[in-house]
Amino acid sequence: MDEGIITIVPRGSKRSFRMIDPEGCRIYISQNYTSGMELEDWIEMKNCPDEVSRSEQVAKAGDSKLRYTRTFKGFLLNCYTPIEATFHGEPCVLSPLQGTSIFMQDYEYFRIPEDVVVVGIENGENFQHIRAQKYLFEGMKVLFVSRYPQSKDLCNWLKIIPNRYIHFGDIDLAGISIFLNEFYVKLGNRAVIFHSCGCEETPQGRKPAAL
Repeated sequence: MDEGIITIVPRGSKRSFRMIDPEGCRIYISQNYTSGMELEDWIEMKNCPDEVSRSEQVAKAGDSKLRYTRTFKGFLLNCYTPIEATFHGEPCVLSPLQGTSIFMQDYEYFRIPEDVVVVGIENGENFQHIRAQKYLFEGMKVLFVSRYPQSKDLCNWLKIIPNRYIHFGDIDLAGISIFLNEFYVKLGNRAVIFHSCGCEETPQGRKPAAL
């Protein structure tokens, strides 16, 4: 769960698990359980060990293309109006072209003005079309971020900075669970979840979105 691959979904007195990043799950399994092999190749080798030659096993396990040291460190960010920021102590301007985004790897050295609101986009399609969401954030300076591929990295950066965080995700049990267990628990009242009515949901109740 720390890698942002699965999340807990409460179901009354019980709970279940929901996979939210299938590709990340494949990479995690490859890193930790299959010695860098593709899952299908590993299953084939385990199920039919006599039919897979030793040379094939070595080739599969030794293929450098299948080895991963870690999924990408960092997270994606985007904006539709230029944002002045600092990176490694040097000033920079965030202004991605439409249809592109920025991958922030050294997030520990990335800072934005305190009046910029960070908006976490849960849905990949919404993240690709942030300009279509512009009317929801009129009057606000916003920086859009994606929690993939590393939700933990995004949370670590949010803990470093003082900025407000709005979680723009699904308003269902799974989406609320992600917000509470990954963001609110670490950011407290700096974090709210955005509701489609134009309100912000907090554990204390609903309030109008602040502009």
